[in-house]
Amino acid sequence: MSQMLNLQIQQNPALGPYKAVMLEFLGKHMSYESLKDDLVKMYAEAFTAAELIKINEFYSTDVGQKAIEKMPELMTKGGMIGASRVQENLGELQDMIKAEAERLQAQK
Repeated sequence: MSQMLNLQIQQNPALGPYKAVMLEFLGKHMSYESLKDDLVKMYAEAFTAAELIKINEFYSTDVGQKAIEKMPELMTKGGMIGASRVQENLGELQDMIKAEAERLQAQK
């Protein structure tokens, strides 16, 4: 959560003074304890008990522990790549939205 918030603040420095408040809010509503029941349900719907055991076995290995350690950083970097790609091509999106708005207006 902290890494994602830092990324948001980097992209929008005006949020900087509110970092502590935002961390408190995220801690309250996005903590494992607050999400636990929903996460258990989500994983139970996606995986069988046998699959969950195998996943747990993987995360007990050295490679699994490294995956746990590296995943937040990789997710942050992936988000930054995605945000950068959108920013680089924002003009194209705006042109597409404008064209669609014109098409919809012409249908009326």
